[in-house]
Amino acid sequence: MSEQSVLLLTAIGTGLTALATAGLWLVGWRTLGGARDQLRLLQEQAKAEARPYVVLEVVPGFHSAPAMDLIVRNTGRSMAREVVLETKPWASRGEADHITERLLAFMKAPRLLAPGSRFRVMWSYEKDGKPAGAPTSQKVTAVYHDDAGVEYRDEYSFVLDELLAASPVPTSGPRVTSGEDRALQNIDRAVRTLSEHVAELRR
Repeated sequence: MSEQSVLLLTAIGTGLTALATAGLWLVGWRTLGGARDQLRLLQEQAKAEARPYVVLEVVPGFHSAPAMDLIVRNTGRSMAREVVLETKPWASRGEADHITERLLAFMKAPRLLAPGSRFRVMWSYEKDGKPAGAPTSQKVTAVYHDDAGVEYRDEYSFVLDELLAASPVPTSGPRVTSGEDRALQNIDRAVRTLSEHVAELRR
């Protein structure tokens, strides 16, 4: 074999080696990039799962429809700190309105919510045609911080007419329709009240 042929084969071999090395480098780079992206996604997911989530719900109240209660719940996995509820303040709705002043004070006071814990307060009430508490339509923003001091803001909008029309309300069970036995009537009232409260505990 001539010297030129040896040199040619050597050059070809060197070129193939270089191409193979480049291919391996490209595969490694892509693999590393994919692993890096996967790691970033896992870190973002872990961060999202670890943060607090303060959720607001307006549900039929313990005082029976059309009363409504506000539930403030932390569904996240860490403490929700300095929880306050921001809203446009509304005026008291008359002398019978024993809710508005206390409710607005509750919303402004910073609170601490542990994971899985909640507060439940009266949101609105109506008796003998006299409304009390929150207006029919109201927007509320939950403002809170995590352990690192990061602030979160979640806005909710509540329209009471829509909620009342669609929300299930527990029944009180059958009523005594005859008889004047006072003890039996008292038992009847107690059982119906118990039925309502047990149903609310399952809400």
